[in-house]
Amino acid sequence: MRSLNHNLTNERDEMKSLNHNLMSQLQNQTDYLNATVSELNKTIDELQKHIETTWCPDYWTTFGKSCYLMSKSLEIWPNSKRDCETRGAHLVIISSLEEQEFISSFNQRVWIGLTEVERENNWKWIDGTAASTTYWVRGEPNNSFEDCVELIGPAPATANWNDLRCGVDLYFICEIMFQ
Repeated sequence: MRSLNHNLTNERDEMKSLNHNLMSQLQNQTDYLNATVSELNKTIDELQKHIETTWCPDYWTTFGKSCYLMSKSLEIWPNSKRDCETRGAHLVIISSLEEQEFISSFNQRVWIGLTEVERENNWKWIDGTAASTTYWVRGEPNNSFEDCVELIGPAPATANWNDLRCGVDLYFICEIMFQ
């Protein structure tokens, strides 16, 4: 009986030692995998920053997660929209105060991608979303025959949108968004 008890004690001690070794190996592997994941996350962040700073086509400007192109020619709003689309872009959709301030910094009268062509007083961006935040000049919008929106650059960035007839020739800004 003493021999059996001794053998069982030895087996238990061997199992404890084996268990301790396995737990130690598992912890080492977990630490290694966590370090690898951390390094991969750093690499992903670096690649994202690289994409954001180098992805834009030549002559386009990067801001946030978009590329912008200021036109060199004057066009009516529908032609501006079409010109942007031929470049794989769209007329700028302003989705934050920071972007509004950035676009305003061009100090130029430009078409933006906001219109009420479909229904009077129903201002929508060209992607179909409603304009929830706006930066109208005081008293604007003010005319039922003015269905497109220009940004008048020199005015304060928080109040420089004006409704205008879509047939007026203006510069325009195209935007390509990336995620």
